Parts: sequence; structure tokens; C-alpha cells
Amino acid sequence: MSEYLAKISWKRTADEAFVDNQYSRGHLWSFDGGASVSASSSPHIVPLPFSVEANVDPEEAFVASISSDTNLIKYVVSSEPLRLFNSRRIDEEMLTPF
Repeated sequence: MSEYLAKISWKRTADEAFVDNQYSRGHLWSFDGGASVSASSSPHIVPLPFSVEANVDPEEAFVASISSDTNLIKYVVSSEPLRLFNSRRIDEEMLTPF
């Protein structure tokens, strides 16, 4: 069975009381392959300035992961005819609406 690891790092600054919910939701996702992603709660859920709008939020990450798998499947399926004719190349950005 596969094992997937991610480390979530968050640090409160000295001026954030935490108990009043007035603290930054910005944090860092670190993956076992070495990639790191700056993340935050969505500004649609936790208002600014407590969310970090420039960071990836969980909803965006979910859509990206589903879209990535969907696009890879599309590439595999659409590449089958190319194995026979090798007449065109697929290089397009695919948007998956969710």
C-alpha cells in the first residue's frame, strides 16, 4: 500500500492572541518529495487579512489535484491514435470546471 506524507507548518507571531481568532491562517505544506507550497484558508471562508490571498487554499488544491488526474487521463487516451500516426502533438491548457 502506498504512503503519502505531508508536513503542515504554522507559526503564530507574538502579537497574535489566537484565542480571539485574530491570527494569520498562512502556513506551509511540505511534501516528502521536497516540494513546498505556501497555503492558507480561503479568503471566502476566513476574511482578509487573516487569510493570505496569494497562497493556495484547500479548495484550490482539491480542484488542481482532480484536474491534474483528469488531464493526464485525457492525454493518455488521446495519445493512442498518435502512436499509430504520430501526426500531431498535444500541447494545450485544459480547464476543468468544478
